[in-house]
Amino acid sequence: MSLQGVLMVYRPLPAIAATMALLIALITQAGPGWSQGKPKKTPAAQAAMGLDADGEGPDPLAPSEGPRRAPVAPGTPAKSAEQKPAAEPDAIVALVRQRLAQPGLNA
Repeated sequence: MSLQGVLMVYRPLPAIAATMALLIALITQAGPGWSQGKPKKTPAAQAAMGLDADGEGPDPLAPSEGPRRAPVAPGTPAKSAEQKPAAEPDAIVALVRQRLAQPGLNA
């Protein structure tokens, strides 16, 4: 076996070793960050921060007290409670009604 053959066989070994060392370092250092685990706070720290016993604050997704109206965009006119009837139908609606009223077109 020549020197060139030995180098060709052993060349990937340092790269594999470096890759494994990098992966092990990343896995051991990033444990809680990747799993999104929260470190537990002591009861004294919870009391100082105003948290309840389970370590959680108020639920931000809980519905607010009572029903509220949707906000109105600035500059929009206020709607009145009563609906005004249309004075005359649109020109296209009038033409369609005339065509439907003609005999022989209704199936």
